Amino acid sequence: MERFESASRSVTPAGIVATLYHGLGIIPNTSVYEFNVRPVGVRHDGQLIGELLA
Repeated sequence: MERFESASRSVTPAGIVATLYHGLGIIPNTSVYEFNVRPVGVRHDGQLIGELLA
């Protein structure tokens, strides 16, 4: 997995997604459904980027 370096700590793409979902109010265990009614989880294992939420 790629890692991007910030000034204070490393940030992963999963962390960016986790932060975006948090900001949008999306619950991590939510499932969305495709057109053929197949559930797709939006779960992610990223850590929130607190510096972006401050």
